[in-house]
Amino acid sequence: MALGVLLGILTGISLDIATGDKQVIAEAKAEELVVVVEPQEVMIEIRYDWDKERIIEEIEKAFPEDPKTAVKVAKCESGLIVDIQSNHILDYGREKSWGLFQIHEPAWDKKAKQLGYEDYKTSPRDNIDMARWIYEQSGKKWTAWSCWSKKMI
Repeated sequence: MALGVLLGILTGISLDIATGDKQVIAEAKAEELVVVVEPQEVMIEIRYDWDKERIIEEIEKAFPEDPKTAVKVAKCESGLIVDIQSNHILDYGREKSWGLFQIHEPAWDKKAKQLGYEDYKTSPRDNIDMARWIYEQSGKKWTAWSCWSKKMI
């Protein structure tokens, strides 16, 4: 508001100087300038500072019946790197798998969001919890992970 008033006054003074008008203005009125800023979508990058010890501890807590295999699967899938996206390039382009357990976006994104794990791509907590849900749906087997199915662990 103050900027609009100030600009109006300065414009008037400039015109007076340019035209040589020396009249004294008894009263000046300015209209308030209202600028409407539309909301915009922004990307916020969230970094988690979980070290490898904490990652292993959290995975073991989430899979108490098979903690060693769970850690091996995550290690094989992501190298225990929290914010990793798959580097595999397939015929149709880059594979869209995310996080510690490389949750495959085309297969699990909708369900992850329904379950409240919206941040499974960047949050180690959501990624581990989503992996647990997938593990449960697979009959508590690791068959949904390529490292397991290819016997890479």
